[in-house]
Order: sequence, then C-alpha cells, then structure tokens
Amino acid sequence: MTDSRRARRLRGHGASLLLALLCGVPTASASIYDIYGFGARGISLGGAMVTLADDFSATFYNPAAVTLPSDVRYGGSFIVAAPFFDVGLARPACTEGAVLCSARLGAFGYSRREAHIPETFAGFSLGWVIPFDVGLGRLSTGVSLYVPTINLIRAEALDPATPQFYLYQNLPDQLVILLSLGWAPLDWFSVGAGVQVLADVFGSAGFALDAGNGSFDSGDIEVEIVPKMAATAGVLFMPSEDLRIGLSYRQELGLSFALPAQVDVNGLLVIGLDTAGSVLYTPHQLLFGASYRVAPINLTLAAGLDWALWSRAPDPSPQVAVRVGGDVLETLGLDGTLDVGDDAPPIDLGFRDTVTSRLGVEWGPLEWLVVRAGYAFRPTPAPKATGTANYLDNDTHQIGFGARFTFMDPLAVHPKPISLDIGNMFSVLARRVVRKSDLRDPVGDLEHSGFAYTLSVTVTHEY
Repeated sequence: MTDSRRARRLRGHGASLLLALLCGVPTASASIYDIYGFGARGISLGGAMVTLADDFSATFYNPAAVTLPSDVRYGGSFIVAAPFFDVGLARPACTEGAVLCSARLGAFGYSRREAHIPETFAGFSLGWVIPFDVGLGRLSTGVSLYVPTINLIRAEALDPATPQFYLYQNLPDQLVILLSLGWAPLDWFSVGAGVQVLADVFGSAGFALDAGNGSFDSGDIEVEIVPKMAATAGVLFMPSEDLRIGLSYRQELGLSFALPAQVDVNGLLVIGLDTAGSVLYTPHQLLFGASYRVAPINLTLAAGLDWALWSRAPDPSPQVAVRVGGDVLETLGLDGTLDVGDDAPPIDLGFRDTVTSRLGVEWGPLEWLVVRAGYAFRPTPAPKATGTANYLDNDTHQIGFGARFTFMDPLAVHPKPISLDIGNMFSVLARRVVRKSDLRDPVGDLEHSGFAYTLSVTVTHEY
C-alpha cells in the first residue's frame, strides 16, 4: 500500500471515528426500570414491589427481598414499550435555514426546531436468586442483567433548544447490571445491600496533519470505558405471616463522558474540540412499601411511596469548547482569541423533588392463576419549559394489569412448576401547555402530552 493510499485511509477512518465520538453524546434520562418497571409482576402492580419482589427483580426494588425465596429461583423477562408522545408547536417548524424560513414565514413566524420523540424499544432481563442457609440465618445473592435488543449502549446528542422528553430519551439503550446480597438473621427481618453498574466513557482523538502533502502523519484515538457503581440497600419487616413493611434506597447515578479531540497542522494551526458532560442521571431515591395478604381469599394489597431527589439533577446538555491556537495565531498575538465555549454557564434545570404514589392488588382465585392490577402517579420534576431549553416532562398516570399462570414443566425435566407472568401498563402523560417568556424564542409556545404502552413477559422457575 502506498503512503498516499495509507494516508487517505487513515484520514477516512480517523474522520469516521471522530464523528462517532463527537456525535455519540448521550442525553440525560432516568433508569428504564424507574420509568417502565422491572418484570411483568412489577409492571402489573404499578411498581408497588418493595415488599413483594421475590425473584431477581428484588435486586432493583429491595435488596433485602432476595431472602424471600427458600430455593434457587431464576428466570428471564422480555419488555417492549411503545411511546406515542406528541409535541404541538404553535408555529410551523422550518429547518431550511434562516433566510428561506424568514422569507416564507417571517422572522418570528416559525419554530427553528422540530420535536424529538422517543422510539419504540425492546430488551431482555436475565437473573437469579440463590439462597444459602447459614448458622445465623439465611444469606441470599441476587443478580440481574438488562440487555437491549439492538444496542448495548446508544447515545444521541440533542441541542437543549430541541423539544425532547427528558426522562425518556435513550434510557432503553443502556446495559444495566444489578447485584445484591441479603441476610435474614430472623424469620421476620431481613436486610440487604447491592450495587447497580453502568460505565463512564472517556476518550481522546489526536491527528497530525501535514498540510504540504495533504495527509495525516499520525492519528490516535483512545476510548476508555470505566465501570461506575451506585449503592442500593433495603430492609424488610414481616411482623406477621400476612403483613410486610419495607424500606429501600437507591443512590444517585450519573455517567460522565469526556471526549477531547485535536488536529495539529504542522504546529502552525492547532484546533481542539472538547466535549464533556454528565448524562443518564438517576437521582437518590428512598422507597417505602407495605403489603397485606388476606389469606382466606388469597388477596394481597400493596402500597408504596417513592421519594426522588430530582433537585440535584445536573445540566444534561453537552459542554462543548473549541480551542484554536498554533504558531500563526501566537505570532499575530491572537492566541486564544478564537476560543469558543470555555466559559459557557450550565443550564439551571430548576427541577424539584418528587413523591410517586403506588397501589397494587393481586388475587389468586385458582391454584394456577393469579390476576393483578396497579396504579401509580408520578408528578413531574420539571418546571414548564418557558425558557430557551426545552426539556419536557409531564405528570404521569400509570395503569397496570396482568396475570400469572403456573404449570408443570411440559418436558418433565424439573419437578417444580414454572411461572409465566404477563404484564401490561399504560402510561398517560397529562397535557401540559407552555407559554414562552420571550416572544422571540426560537421554538415558541408549545404543548406536550401522550401515552406509552408497555408489555412484559417473565418466566421464572425454582429448583
């Protein structure tokens, strides 16, 4: 291969990789389990699971509950969710450039951004709970893994001015690992702790350009993925055979990224582009739950309250800085004068803490059948987007329903039954009308609402 062809190939690969790094900046969002629930049972019961999670979903809802199964319990879950969200712009959207749009619609007669709507997604969860009887009670370990069907990690960079649903963008396209350890020293009390794992992304790209030959002398790209963990913990009290009370905590978790890039033209001109930020943020959460079983009719009632500290949410917009230097600018005394974005202030989201209320009921009329229903109300942490940033969110009503079917292994391999759970949930986003504080706002007034349908199927087995 000639030097010329090698240089062209390096240039093509380097540009592609650089674009992938710079365009792959994630937007912020909550956890997929926070928004859509974990497992068919949790979805059916409106998330009122702090005291009822008795399989690998306990790694998320309450680590102390991994002690509930007396035998090894393992399984898998499939989820698909279809958001049908709507953003109505008071002005028609026009993205053909200021000159054409202004000539056709007037200087402030159009919206400069189109709304970005989350896409339908699907994913799998796998996990197990393994109990160990020890001298001082029972120890149990729990593991769960969420794997998106299309992308292990996908990200997109959206300008803060683009209308976007803050809690829903990109949250399904992330690999999530949950690990828990529970201990039940007494029959009526258990405690647990664990971690949820994501990953920070750091990298750099550097290119040396030989202007005389029109080729890259060198091109180096480094990407480092650093695991990041957040703590989970919980307690579970069972004062009687039918009454349970639980408390669970999840530590805040936000991923960081830093992707600096630099092009050096023989030292004469050096251009640097630094992109950084904090994304995929989930707040501190404290969850309270209680459940009671009416044994004579095999009916269980559950309730829960989730306190989320959204007031700590960081600015999710990418922080971009352009640095221009080199011998030419330094000789002219202009070194640093063309830099852009170094002092850009972060956006004040103005989020507030929220309390989500949850109710669930399940009834087993037959030995092989359990039916369920649930409801949750999640108030929005976001104020109305009256400024230039358009991070949208709505008060949300979640209505769940589903069933469990229990049957023996049709292959007669295992003597214990298999459980098949089916869960459905409708999330209804209450309509919200936004009047911009500045009549010259590039997007203008808008309203947003919609609903999402979620279906989950879970299979569990004991041995």
